Amino acid sequence: MNEITFTGNVSKIYETRVTSSGDTIFAFDLAVDNGYFDKGRNRWMSRTRFQPGVTYRDLATNALATLTKGMAITVTGKLLD
Repeated sequence: MNEITFTGNVSKIYETRVTSSGDTIFAFDLAVDNGYFDKGRNRWMSRTRFQPGVTYRDLATNALATLTKGMAITVTGKLLD
């Protein structure tokens, strides 16, 4: 199964679109901190990855009404090429 879970903060909300068939598409970026402690440097190293997310239909409508920039969320879905 091609499933992955990310936890982070909503960093950007893109313009919501509606398809010709009336389905809603909601896209956003999720800022995921990929930090670790470097024992050699004796300090915390922080790397942030901005993972794009896209939702469709009822989930998109719900996400549009619920999500705001900066909100902490957990997303489970599929990785696409």
